[in-house]
Amino acid sequence: MMMLMKLNKIRKIELITVLSVLVIFVIICTFFSEEFFSLKPNIESYDIKGIAVAKKNGEIDWKSISEQGITYAFIKATEGSSYSDPLFEQNIWGAKMNKIYVGASHTFSVATLGRMQAKNFINTVAHYQLNIPPVVIFDISFNERGKDSVLQELKLCLLELKLYFKVDPIIYTTYETYEKFGLKKLKNNEFFLKDLRRIPSLLGDNVVAFWLYNDSGKIRGINCEEERVDLSLFMGDNEEFEQFLISNR
Repeated sequence: MMMLMKLNKIRKIELITVLSVLVIFVIICTFFSEEFFSLKPNIESYDIKGIAVAKKNGEIDWKSISEQGITYAFIKATEGSSYSDPLFEQNIWGAKMNKIYVGASHTFSVATLGRMQAKNFINTVAHYQLNIPPVVIFDISFNERGKDSVLQELKLCLLELKLYFKVDPIIYTTYETYEKFGLKKLKNNEFFLKDLRRIPSLLGDNVVAFWLYNDSGKIRGINCEEERVDLSLFMGDNEEFEQFLISNR
């Protein structure tokens, strides 16, 4: 009898242990699936949506793009101190003709001087009226130069662009690059932040103006081998977007 009671007690303890482990497992799985592995952040409360395109996206049907409620487009103009996107002009006019607000982007390179990169961008976009402040794409995964040196060249690039366009450029970046290069020091620039999981935020005084929420989106009007496109949105309402435009600053 005593043996039977001990056996039942052991089985009860084992059952409680198993149930406790299962509960903990369910809690962990729920937390991780929602917070870390979800690639479908909630974007329904934002009205101003846009795309970012470059040569890799091929010939674009801008009429079809505009019919899908796309408000703005960031169009790649330059990279480094010498490259200019061969489809920049075509994309600018295509977007404008279909009443899409346009911005131009420059991909920053650690291999050349910041002022030279700014001049390359200015020379490429000078003949076109941009609606949105220029975007400097600063996403550095590998760097042989010192962080301070690279940050200084970025600042010089931003300064040259500000002097020409009379507005502070937007900085596109990731959390990793933001932290690595101490971009929180750039108080005057608003940010275009990549976050595929949740609404983006930065500590301190830095403002996130645009949010890249999907880097492999699909949309009618882009039908090429590289049909995936960056989808983003403006982190404010219609009135705030109007105020954000270059013409209203």
